[in-house]
Amino acid sequence: VRVEHPPRLTAGETATFTVVLRNTDNNARVYQGYYEEDDNDLKVQRIQWIERQLLSQQFRGTHDFATGPRPVNLQWRYAFSRATRKEPDRRSVRYDYNQREERFDLSSRADSNGIFFNDLKDDAHDAALDLTVPIKLAEDRDVKLKVGGLMFVKDRIVDTRRFGFQNRGGIDLNELQNIPEALFSTEAIRPDGFQLVEVTQTTDNYSGSQLIGAGYAMAEIPILPWLDAMAGVRVEHSSQKVETFELFNPNQVPVVSELTTTDVLPAATLNIRPIEEVGIRLGYGRTVSRPEFRELSPAYFSGVVGGRPQFGNPDLGRATIENVDLRVEWFPDRGDVISASGFFKQFANPIEQVVIIGADEALTFQNAKAARNFGVEVEARKNLSFIAESVRDLFVAANASFIFSRIDLGENGGVQTNDVRALQGQSPWVVNAQIGYDNPDLGINAAILYNATGPRIAEVGSFGLPDSYVLPFHQLDIVVGADLPRGFNLRLTARNLLDSAETLRIGDTDIVESRKPGVSFGARLEWNLAGKDRTWGKGKRKAGKDRDGAEQ
Repeated sequence: VRVEHPPRLTAGETATFTVVLRNTDNNARVYQGYYEEDDNDLKVQRIQWIERQLLSQQFRGTHDFATGPRPVNLQWRYAFSRATRKEPDRRSVRYDYNQREERFDLSSRADSNGIFFNDLKDDAHDAALDLTVPIKLAEDRDVKLKVGGLMFVKDRIVDTRRFGFQNRGGIDLNELQNIPEALFSTEAIRPDGFQLVEVTQTTDNYSGSQLIGAGYAMAEIPILPWLDAMAGVRVEHSSQKVETFELFNPNQVPVVSELTTTDVLPAATLNIRPIEEVGIRLGYGRTVSRPEFRELSPAYFSGVVGGRPQFGNPDLGRATIENVDLRVEWFPDRGDVISASGFFKQFANPIEQVVIIGADEALTFQNAKAARNFGVEVEARKNLSFIAESVRDLFVAANASFIFSRIDLGENGGVQTNDVRALQGQSPWVVNAQIGYDNPDLGINAAILYNATGPRIAEVGSFGLPDSYVLPFHQLDIVVGADLPRGFNLRLTARNLLDSAETLRIGDTDIVESRKPGVSFGARLEWNLAGKDRTWGKGKRKAGKDRDGAEQ
């Protein structure tokens, strides 16, 4: 599902926007293979139903106040959103291979066969106020001073229950190879047969809250007709709190994780236009990356048998990133662009997903000391009207990024296997290509999209265990959209037509997981209540865009 930003308002307008998104997944999976920990083959069957929903209601307004020849503009917004995730009845059954009988029998492990219930709810409030004051600099140039502030409040509650089927000895062992529907029938659930036992873990339930307050000031300064600058600073205070508690022991003291920070985030941009068709942009900015609630909670998320479970780290801190980039763009013709850019990112306390070695191998999150990325990106887009006017609505586009990344582990280097490596999750290269068609007269657009990413570290190894890598993934998609009468829009998609597999490798050679997400097809119908009827074949061609994105 794609959510578009609400349209820009003109002075004096107020508006409300409502978005409701609902997504449902119904999965049936079978995992079968050799499990090294038990030195045996196993088979796991799982059925899963997940419901996700997002409701967002936003109110916005913009107003001009005539305090002189140049009005002061005030913009405000308030939004409430509720996100829910329900997993009402996940069922998992495990079979272990019986080498003597040469068959799979139901596993006797207490945590192998059971039912899982999970309910998550997020409520968020977001309010902001922005004031723009124009100041005359020259007859044709104004300095724009902007000040503003925002407040963001978010609350989460996670409710989890686990139940396991345990054999009390009254079930015939010869029946244990049966399908789950026969094993866990009404007749089999009895005092001397299978019993449903509560196995909810002490860290399964948690609540979280987050408060962000921020204020900013910035100025847009047109220094010369070919040179303008922007500079500003944002001061942001954040307070996060996560409480992990035992559901059936109210007297137990919860595990509390609190993260409170105040960050000063400056930013500056310099735009140079030496000639009409060329633009040069030099930018700097400091940003912040905070852990998610689940990354702060020691709540235990079980993977499929053979996959690593995951839990959070209450001592996790936030990361800050210093960003510097230089971009050169050339616009040889309307709709065409050729650009090249270089960028540098310096991370302080970056968050990584690492493997912890104990009784079982598990995943958690840790802060490294620092990391840095150097990269270049090249991009090109060309309209095909130079071939013939009949193909003026066709275009080709491509971009490629190449990134060099290095991590500085600090004191954590003593336990992690490799102290000279890339930042976890960072690919060394990313490539995108597109062949597109866009005809605004007919209201039809289509594109063939190709994307590929280089190998990246998925899980950082420790105590001699090698790092795990996600191997390159190649994806080919087709997207077709059409405007219909009375404000309707139809969008058709076909994704992953190459049917590529997502492959996880440990070290240099061992493939431990290969999963095909499959080819998918989708259709979406939108209705714009304010839409007007289309006169087919007689529409007005869209206005062009200059290099700053303004309508010509």
